[in-house]
Parts: sequence; C-alpha cells; structure tokens
Amino acid sequence: MNMNLSMKKHFLLLLLIAMITPLFAMAASNNEDSVKYGSFVRNDQTIYYGLFHNISVTVDTSNGLDVPIISIANNGTSEFLFNPRSIRASVYHVSNLPKEFAHYINNFILDRAGLSQLDKDSLIIYNYNEYTKKRSRSTYWADMLSDAIIGLAYSDGSDASKLLQYKAHEDMEDAKVQEDKRIEEGYWRSNTIFPGTSHQGFIAIKKFKGDNLVLDIPVDGTVFHFEILPEKYRK
Repeated sequence: MNMNLSMKKHFLLLLLIAMITPLFAMAASNNEDSVKYGSFVRNDQTIYYGLFHNISVTVDTSNGLDVPIISIANNGTSEFLFNPRSIRASVYHVSNLPKEFAHYINNFILDRAGLSQLDKDSLIIYNYNEYTKKRSRSTYWADMLSDAIIGLAYSDGSDASKLLQYKAHEDMEDAKVQEDKRIEEGYWRSNTIFPGTSHQGFIAIKKFKGDNLVLDIPVDGTVFHFEILPEKYRK
C-alpha cells in the first residue's frame, strides 16, 4: 500500500515537472526574444538603441524630431531587406480636448496630463520621391527670395556690386548642390543589409507640434519600438 502511494506521488511529481518545464522554457524564450532597449550620449545628444539577436537599431534625433537618423546593423549570418516605408511614426497628444486646440502636446500640457492620459496620432512620413519634390519646391521659393534680396543689395551697377552679386549666386548654387547630395546619399530607401554590414540614413516626417516622437521600425520580422520623450518622462 505504502509503495503504491509512494509510486503515485512520484508519478504526480513527474507529471507536475513535465507540465511546468515548458512554461519555464517559454518564459526564457520570451525573455530571449524580446528587444533590449537602451540609450547613450554622444556629443551631448541622447541616442536610442534596440538590440535583438544579431540586429541593432539606433535612432538619433539631434537634427530634429522630424528628421530622425536611423542606423541598422546586421551582425548575423544572412542578409535581409529593409524597406523604410514600413516605418510608422506617431506623437502623443491630449485626448480629452478638441483636436483643433490640442492636436499635439507640448511640455505645458504634458506636465498636467501625464502620459497615461494621452493618445497617439499618426504622422506622415515622406518617401524619397515625395521629400525631394518637397525640397525642390522649398528651394525654388527660397531662391526667388534670395534673388530679390541680392538684386536690391547690389543694385548700384558698379563692377564691385556685379562681382559680389555673381559670388552670391555661385554660393547659392553650391548650397543647392550640397543639399541635393545630402538627400541623395542620406535619405532612407529600400536596402538589402548583408551580414557584417550596416546602413544609416534619415527620414523626414511632416512638420508637427510636439516634443515627443514614437517610432515603430520593423526590421527582419521584428518591430523595434522607440519612444523619444522629454527627459523627465524617460523610463
């Protein structure tokens, strides 16, 4: 009788272990399969990063929340394609006020509402073609204004004025070439990222009012979630 009871207890213990072991394995797996986030400071600017297996993603907003610089490094053994059009951007805003009055937050509202009382609004991210067209339009009107100012500044007709006017136009053209080069070489477009390599670029978000930015960046099947918040709200 005692032996049968002992065997039953032993059987129940083995059954319990068999049931619990997968749960521990699942928990360990979930822990291993979660993105690890952190930040560091470079030249007085906070850089945010996410690490998942052999992929690292960093976000640098030192040039502005609307033009974040995103770097992706592949330290694995196989390549993957990254399409920046899959990125989603949003901003926290006040949910209990009409949008026309509080569509986006600022420090004043955030201090009184708190993150838990806020919703998120989706933001528009320009693709490469949209951004180049937008910049071309902006440059056109800036050039028109500059031409008018230069014409007024050097309008006495002297040789010195003509030389200065020519130099001013030359500087404008050089600046335009450099801006076109910056966009051509730096704006994120679809890229295959091979093992042992990394790629960096920036994206442009339609101007918004607010001092925070939320980015969801899908990379090789994993979504890297970044919340760029005022310092006092960072975890």
